[in-house]
Amino acid sequence: MLTLVQSNDLNSLATRLCEDIRSPIDGFEPETILVQSLGVGQWLKRGIAERLGIAANLNLTLPAHFLWDLYQSQTADNFSESLDRDALAVRTFKVLDTIESPIIRDYLANAPKSQSTQYSLAQQIGSVFENYLLYRPEWILAWQNGEQPVDHADADWQAKLWRTLAEHDPLLAGNHRAILHQRLLQSLINHSHDDPLPSRISLFGLSTLAPMQLEVFEAISRLVPVALYFLNPCEQYWGDLLSMREQERQKLDALNQGVDPDLLYLDAGHPLLTAWGRLGQEFHERLTLGGSDATIEMFDRPTADTTLSWLKRSLVDAIPQIESPSDMNRNVDDSVQLNICHSRLRECEVLLDALYQRIERDPNTLDQTIVLAPNIDDYVPHIEAVFGDKLPFTIVDQASTAHSSIIPIFLQLLRLPSSRLALSEVLAVLHNPSVQRRFKLTPADVTLIERWLEESSVQFEWDGQSKASLWNLPATDQFTWSFGLDRMIAGYLSGAEGELISDCAAINIPSHETETFEKLLSFVAGIKRIRAQFSVPASTSEWVDRLYRLLDEWFDIEASDTLAQQTIQQTIDQWARLLTEAAFDDAIAQDWISAWFKEKLEESRGLMHSQQNGITFAALAPLSGIPFRHVMILGMDHDAFPRIRKRPSFDLLEQTPRRLGDRSMPDDDRYLFLQAVNAAKDSLYLSYLGRDVRDNSRFPPSLVISELTHFLSSYGWALTAVEHPLQPFSDRYRSGELVTYRSDWFNEPLAHHAEADPIQTRETATISGESLIQFAQHSAKYFFDDQLDASLQIYDHIHPESEPFDLDALDRFQVIDRSLEALLDGVELSTLTKLLIKQGMAIEGEWGERQLSNLLSTAQQMTDTLLAQSRKPFPIEYKVDRVTVSMICPNIGEKDHLYARAGRWSIKQTMRPWIAHLLLNAAGQPRQASLIGATASGIETKTLAEMGQRDAHNALASLVSLYQSSSTAPIFFPIESAWSYLRARHKGEGREGALAQARAKWANVAAFGEQTDPYWVRLDGDLDQIPQIAEQLEPFFKPLLDRWDAK
Repeated sequence: MLTLVQSNDLNSLATRLCEDIRSPIDGFEPETILVQSLGVGQWLKRGIAERLGIAANLNLTLPAHFLWDLYQSQTADNFSESLDRDALAVRTFKVLDTIESPIIRDYLANAPKSQSTQYSLAQQIGSVFENYLLYRPEWILAWQNGEQPVDHADADWQAKLWRTLAEHDPLLAGNHRAILHQRLLQSLINHSHDDPLPSRISLFGLSTLAPMQLEVFEAISRLVPVALYFLNPCEQYWGDLLSMREQERQKLDALNQGVDPDLLYLDAGHPLLTAWGRLGQEFHERLTLGGSDATIEMFDRPTADTTLSWLKRSLVDAIPQIESPSDMNRNVDDSVQLNICHSRLRECEVLLDALYQRIERDPNTLDQTIVLAPNIDDYVPHIEAVFGDKLPFTIVDQASTAHSSIIPIFLQLLRLPSSRLALSEVLAVLHNPSVQRRFKLTPADVTLIERWLEESSVQFEWDGQSKASLWNLPATDQFTWSFGLDRMIAGYLSGAEGELISDCAAINIPSHETETFEKLLSFVAGIKRIRAQFSVPASTSEWVDRLYRLLDEWFDIEASDTLAQQTIQQTIDQWARLLTEAAFDDAIAQDWISAWFKEKLEESRGLMHSQQNGITFAALAPLSGIPFRHVMILGMDHDAFPRIRKRPSFDLLEQTPRRLGDRSMPDDDRYLFLQAVNAAKDSLYLSYLGRDVRDNSRFPPSLVISELTHFLSSYGWALTAVEHPLQPFSDRYRSGELVTYRSDWFNEPLAHHAEADPIQTRETATISGESLIQFAQHSAKYFFDDQLDASLQIYDHIHPESEPFDLDALDRFQVIDRSLEALLDGVELSTLTKLLIKQGMAIEGEWGERQLSNLLSTAQQMTDTLLAQSRKPFPIEYKVDRVTVSMICPNIGEKDHLYARAGRWSIKQTMRPWIAHLLLNAAGQPRQASLIGATASGIETKTLAEMGQRDAHNALASLVSLYQSSSTAPIFFPIESAWSYLRARHKGEGREGALAQARAKWANVAAFGEQTDPYWVRLDGDLDQIPQIAEQLEPFFKPLLDRWDAK
């Protein structure tokens, strides 16, 4: 007996299921319940426990697993897993060279000669055959019998290939799904099924079944009771409703046949049902055509006067109703919300505000909220960053690679033979906690090792020979691991630093760091050993040994990594079984192994348990349809949803007429969205990326969003999209136009504080000159670092992974700076060139020497100037009012004090010599300041003339006064932008014109404008403050302005 139970509410279906299974048929037999996903299974198990007091002795599984167990009962041969895409792909891979298709032959002739490329093609063919077995089993059976039921050019070579597979593998020929399906049906019809069937079978919440799967359950229902609990969004019969596209197609066909389209009866019905519901509509149609022995209907019609309730009522009725003209002028409510953001991070920040709003209305909101996304893995880092410890949440069904620390590193190690051994790749392995424990590395060890590797100019590849053989590059050791390690070993053995030892620029390894260096050598030796070993093809059994050894030798597994370890071990065993059952005995290359494990481990998912007292985040597929008060869907982007899976051009399902029950990913996604809409009880929240984060240009939403907004507006329900700003601290929040609960962005900015916070004031008797310099260079950074001991600096170091064929501005600065230091220490120019190349500052050969030549000439000129007369440091202490400023001024000569820099003198860098200049002149040591800087064309010298003692004193006093007043709140005075203002005013520009120049400097991102500085961003100051502070510092800056452009 087949009973069809229908409802648009999964809760109602669960209640009915509990009533039906309340009395067990046999106290010892488990209750068999088949669910559409493990997520639904977990939710149902909890629902059964709540309704019946216990959920025990349940056989909750997927229909495909249940059916495969039944199929296996029809054969004496035992397969560990179904003959799915991978099993078919391995068998296809063995016979690829026998395929007679020109398309396939051309692909194999032109594609890279690697096993991974060939297996990728075999996978596509295996996937196509798997779909034929499920949706066109008669084709497979006909091909096996030498017949050709498909009239298409690609059908002949596929038929021959299938027969070849069958000939090479008799086990496959007699036990594939189509044959086992026939046997099972026959045994069920003849009542000759040997293994006992469950006494009762419940299929719960399924959206669809393949035709052959439904056929089996219909046959089983003649022997035991089968109940199908179908989540049907519509109470009416809707199998004959046509989408607008299908209506137009039928009208066009009618015109082509000479029939008046107006004579056709085309039932449009509900536009959203037909646009989104094709999957469920066809399943409902097949259930109706097959006929059930009994039908039970339990539909829920929401009664609330909200947009969402009206939308769901319209879906239940299949036809939207307008009860009165006044309904076309409806009140706006927030039961359906649409939000437009610039980035996934902003989507999560806006989502957090929306959740806080709901919590304000109802504190019990969290466990009745689900947040869905087409691909939840895209949002995991943003969810963790935004929600953190603010609200309890659980992310379910995320990829194992997203929540495991060892799986990504396992895959990284597998890729070593085909990788460039780039420093960043190896450091990713080194930074893994499990690897660190295995090699007994402490965090301090890792920091030290990373510094050594950067200083030694390690970039990629093991040595020059591997650079040449693998990447067709010059066979030089420079910038390789061998190059860097030789430098460290030279320093380790000699104790030298920066000297040429055995043709290596030594890097000293102090004796107290020897143990860390030995750990580094052990780690790098392991990397080299794995790369060499995995580069050699091997048999299946040898690869299994290699992979298990990799796990044992590289990872010290803790409790938190146990699940990931088991996942890897299960994947290794699955791969071994796959090849063993296919009798694959060829040597296997690393590229295939790496690609296969990457795909499988990224496909593996985490736990499906949802949070009981918090928000549940999940992908759409596993939990769509489960009812929640608040359903919130992110990522409804035009290019992300519905997803499109590109099928091979030789897929005959795409080239032949479609049949009822055929699947497609876009149809599946649309139905998931329909189920999610139907699952929302109180509110539906939608979000998408509708603005470009770079230029603010518009992006359209997903087609389903456009269809929803058009439908609602057509029936008088306004759905206004809220466009959110790029930044969470926008003035639109401050003004109250938009609501945010992130008060930390809008506490009165520190730059605006009128009253002192409880921070230690700077009422000290002595101020170091270094403190004044740092304050003048960056007043905000000095406040946070010195007063609050809080660094806002963003460290995003990018390791270079290519040779420096062209030196950029930073490279040139470093070369001149390092050369200046070496020349002052007495290193010869000829030796210095070789030393810099051996340090990795330029590439070896004539080109590198030419690059260094001009830079060394500049460094030599600066050295000659510095050594032209005797100079020495001069300590100075000078009293400004009641404060003593102390400083050691370097390079003091008889008539000047000299400063050299490997780049240009910006105003920020000039603060050091200027403050020293003021101290010397105020203290009665009048001298001019000489500033030597390097430019692309050579050196430039700037001279700051000596000044009167009183003027110097007044200049210092104004700076010291501002310094002391900033002890409890930072001063908003971005020096580069302020200098643009001051210079413009000094040249006669008006206030507004000068501020315009300051704003241009502030916003110049290409020149690293201060607008992007995290300290100024956090201060949230206003450039209009600059004139006021500039007036206070007029005695400090006026003498410098007079001297800045002096010749």
